[in-house]
Amino acid sequence: MAISHCCRTALLALLLVVSGGLNAAERSILVLDASGSMWGQLKGKTKIGIAREVIGGVLTTWPQEHELGLIAYGHRRKGDCNDIEELIAPSILNANVFRQRIKRINPKGKTPLTAAVKQAAERLRYTEDKATVILVSDGKETCKADPCAVATELEKSGVDFTTHVIGFDVSDKVGVKQLKCLAENTGGEYFSAKDASGLQSALGKAVENIAKDSKNLRLRTVFAPGGDAVGGSWFTLYQEQLSATGESQRVKLKSGGYAASVAWQLEPGDYIVTAAYGNAAVEQAITVPVDQALDLELNLNAATVNLYTVLTAGKEKVGGSWFTIYQQQTDSSGQSQRAKISGKGYYPESDFILPAGEYIAAAVYGNASVEIPITVVAGEYQSREMDLNAGILEAFTVLTSGAEKVGGSWFTAYQDSVDSSGQTQRTKIAGNGYYPESRFILNQGQYAIHASYGNASKEIPIEITANQTLRQEIDLNAGILDLHTVMAAGQEQVGGSWFTIYRQEKSSSGQSKEVKVAGNGYYSKANFILPQGNYRAHAAFGNSSVSESVDVKANQTTSQEMNLNAGRLKLYGQLSSASDKLDGSWFTVYQQTQDSSGQSNRVKVAGNGYYAETEFILGAGDYIAHASNGNAAAEVPLTLGVNENKRQAIDFNAGKLTLRTVSAAGGEAVAGSWFTLYRLQKTNEGAVTEVKVAGNGYYGEVTFTVAAGDYMARAINKKRSAAMAVVVAAGKPASAELILSSP
Repeated sequence: MAISHCCRTALLALLLVVSGGLNAAERSILVLDASGSMWGQLKGKTKIGIAREVIGGVLTTWPQEHELGLIAYGHRRKGDCNDIEELIAPSILNANVFRQRIKRINPKGKTPLTAAVKQAAERLRYTEDKATVILVSDGKETCKADPCAVATELEKSGVDFTTHVIGFDVSDKVGVKQLKCLAENTGGEYFSAKDASGLQSALGKAVENIAKDSKNLRLRTVFAPGGDAVGGSWFTLYQEQLSATGESQRVKLKSGGYAASVAWQLEPGDYIVTAAYGNAAVEQAITVPVDQALDLELNLNAATVNLYTVLTAGKEKVGGSWFTIYQQQTDSSGQSQRAKISGKGYYPESDFILPAGEYIAAAVYGNASVEIPITVVAGEYQSREMDLNAGILEAFTVLTSGAEKVGGSWFTAYQDSVDSSGQTQRTKIAGNGYYPESRFILNQGQYAIHASYGNASKEIPIEITANQTLRQEIDLNAGILDLHTVMAAGQEQVGGSWFTIYRQEKSSSGQSKEVKVAGNGYYSKANFILPQGNYRAHAAFGNSSVSESVDVKANQTTSQEMNLNAGRLKLYGQLSSASDKLDGSWFTVYQQTQDSSGQSNRVKVAGNGYYAETEFILGAGDYIAHASNGNAAAEVPLTLGVNENKRQAIDFNAGKLTLRTVSAAGGEAVAGSWFTLYRLQKTNEGAVTEVKVAGNGYYGEVTFTVAAGDYMARAINKKRSAAMAVVVAAGKPASAELILSSP
């Protein structure tokens, strides 16, 4: 009697429940070294003879439910790195057949152990199922392969791959290192065997490891009951356990996957397993029986949804879209809310793993977007085209119509709409640029595209048609203005100027006013992109400046020399005409001007200092340079010529006076004193008066810079005081020791 597909599926599920699972056979392959070196002898016996005897004996301990295969290498041809042969396919062990097959092995050739282990892994389908290899070798790799690298790759790409390695009479350090690496990099164990008893012990331990490593729980995920296993799932195992307070709690025991299945060895008992693949997940309570393997199907109740975008229905896929999956959900207040489920993209198409249900798929490509409803049915794959109904805009700017493209423009796309009150609202859709041209993906419709390049800009209306490319020239009707400054007409350019561009515009009331358009500088020249028209260009360098009227014409470069008609003035101070430059001076430059009433006024032009020498950039003319240092000051009149480099000394006619307080002559300085310095001057009547010049202190010693002359130095330290007349000579240091009075 024929059984329908649905009935077979139901029957299989029933058998799974009744039997508690299906036994899943595990598989291994023994890889045996049959290279020429296996004819070497140990205590009068050949190594191949010892291997035959020991393997034949150990087979009696092999787990009955575990399949075993045999691969040998180097047994047919000399010098052939491809001499690798599967002698027995993985199957339930027939010990007599296994022994007979080993006896017929005749060692001859090389040692391609890496390739043999890889072939064994592939024969065991190591990327899909658990796989274990036992390698018996008496030497290192001789076929230019890297056992460590291959072992790492097998471990990385395998579901549960392990290699146990037995080094049989291997003393070469390189060989030992290679064999250990092959075992350790796959999570296996390395055994060293120096003779027959060592080989028997090592093989016995390897078999014990395999027997202990048998798994009694296998999990696999499907999209629908009875379907094929689907890869990429992550499995987690939990168990309900009692906490220290006696409360039941879920404890995570282990996890693994990103594969179609996973296998674990567990103690019999009750567990909870979960599996997640994409946005689908399943949870199930299970019972692991005693002495029986459980093979369990976990139903994700999901399907794969493939999404791709086109510019218009039926056309080629376009790459670079981002897809987002939403679902309408009801919150606690009963309101329907759109919840984001997943997002991915930037490829020609994207796959989503989704539980059965209703969804909304949204796609964005450039600045175009589209949404479609999706119904997901468990186990049913679907591929959906998402029509963006969009076109491509390639925008570029020119300085005048038909001229070459200019790089560096910024483009912005806007769209106008009318709101509920009838008002027109402008919405920014996209921005891009700084290249010779910019590309936009836009939904079909009407837009305003705005381009700006330097200080020139233009906006034009455009219309985008689905699946068509619009190449749009935007005429800025602009030119280039190059400005540079010189100290005098025709001289070299000078760096460091700041340039400002102004333009006359009319206000809403019709009044003409000057408006700042742009600013740039601090280099030897400045470049401006400006709409065609007349401008005032202003340049400032140091404390000199100049303005010029300039005309900018479309698609032309206008170069303008800005003549500052200026010079350089370097000022420095000195205590006397014979002294060196003095650090720490502050310089101020003034100019005499006349106001509207004819009164002469001193106007500050610039100030700078605290260095040994200070430079000013000034327009040619007459100035007064003033300098101060400490309590000394002086000024000189000067004339600065066009393009002149003038160095001007300012003589303070001063000296430095150092005062210190002591308790006794020649003693240590007493800290905490306040010093006051008075200038001794005669009145008209001939009397000598003291005029305060400076004060400083709370130290044991201070230094004053003062004009040359006679002074009275006074010091106070708590209730003690001292005074002394001192003379300061120009350009010469002076010092005085003030002896404090007794307390």
